[in-house]
Amino acid sequence: MIRKIYNRIRAERIKFLNGKGFEINSSNGVFKINTSYGHPLKIFLSHMKLYDRFLPYLVRNSKSGVIDIGSNIGDTLTLIKSVSNCKVICVEPDNSFVKILNKNITVNKFEKTIVYPFGISSEKKKILIKKNLYGSTGNIKNDLTSNNSVETKTFY
Repeated sequence: MIRKIYNRIRAERIKFLNGKGFEINSSNGVFKINTSYGHPLKIFLSHMKLYDRFLPYLVRNSKSGVIDIGSNIGDTLTLIKSVSNCKVICVEPDNSFVKILNKNITVNKFEKTIVYPFGISSEKKKILIKKNLYGSTGNIKNDLTSNNSVETKTFY
């Protein structure tokens, strides 16, 4: 029980320290990242200097674009757009993340960006997104009964 209380206090401390947004500086300008309150991306980027940093270089000369499955709030999108204006399809089934993702697209005036607000699967089914302690990411579980479930779609 003490361990559970400790983990909860630690999570709330991290949420407080991360706040609700920050900026990423790149050679192509300054980009704003809006986050959900306490999203740990700010800490990830400060402690893990290579976090998602290789992705923009993979797409720098992309002619056809990128599909970002599990776009979350658009951190990978922002890093890609910081070096390339290629087409990006952002796939994110969680509605709260989609709202922040759309806000980041608007604030940064990203062009050639499509948001696909569905889960992706090889078959149509219902899923439930269970978020982690920080509310910053989620795991998908098959779910046929919950009112909070999301339908998946296929790319075919």
